[in-house]
Amino acid sequence: MKIKNLLPKNFVEHEYFKSMLKHLSGNVFDKKTIIITHDRRRIPQDGDDVVVILVSDDKGKVPKYASKVMAVFKHYLDEDHIDNTYHIPLTFVKGFTGNASIPILNREYDLVFIGRVHESRKSMWEAANKWAKEHPSKKCLLCDSGSKFNSGLPIDMYSDYMRRAKVVLAPAGANNSESFRFTEAVKCGSVIISDPLPDLHVFRDCPAIYTDWTDLDEIMRSLNKKKMGELSKEMQGCWRKYFSPRAVGQYISRTVRHL
Repeated sequence: MKIKNLLPKNFVEHEYFKSMLKHLSGNVFDKKTIIITHDRRRIPQDGDDVVVILVSDDKGKVPKYASKVMAVFKHYLDEDHIDNTYHIPLTFVKGFTGNASIPILNREYDLVFIGRVHESRKSMWEAANKWAKEHPSKKCLLCDSGSKFNSGLPIDMYSDYMRRAKVVLAPAGANNSESFRFTEAVKCGSVIISDPLPDLHVFRDCPAIYTDWTDLDEIMRSLNKKKMGELSKEMQGCWRKYFSPRAVGQYISRTVRHL
């Protein structure tokens, strides 16, 4: 197995993929080349022995070279697969250390959102701030991190807040409904309230609560201790089954094995 990682050094996916590659089944990839790239227009080689992992292409389209390689695995796809192009969930960002080590009922923050508040997130932002104002006894952390991706709180601080969150708000990304925050919240075993996501198996089987934000108060009132405990346990199972580096590596291996 040959690996060609063509991602620029500043890309946030490196740590995740370094871990994920360890879980690829070696015999499946014998004499194959894996190319990790952010370019959906061209790759340095093609052929039926080439497997591509495509990141950072949030347009949700099949790359131009898909028919020239064995398979493509990419984020931001509206179907589980389109011909030989298969969806994989977004990674967590470089340096993210949040996890599910704190039992959800022992967590400090009742509601957390840390991120950019661009146009598509305004309804979420308004609903969250309204809920926080109407429930002063609840501890909320609502932080607008500015206009640039991954430019807000230091990653260690962000990770700490996320692992201490009972409920994480995961609105749509700037150009696509998927977001890194969703994967990070799954990793933390948090209760996730999210914009609707594509009808993909990783989201269908995920116990996130999908909404247009008009019913946030009703959702929050429904989250009693028993339900939060159940959702957190299911979310941790979802991490192990679908979102973790191990799970994604095993999924890619299974898929390639049957091609």
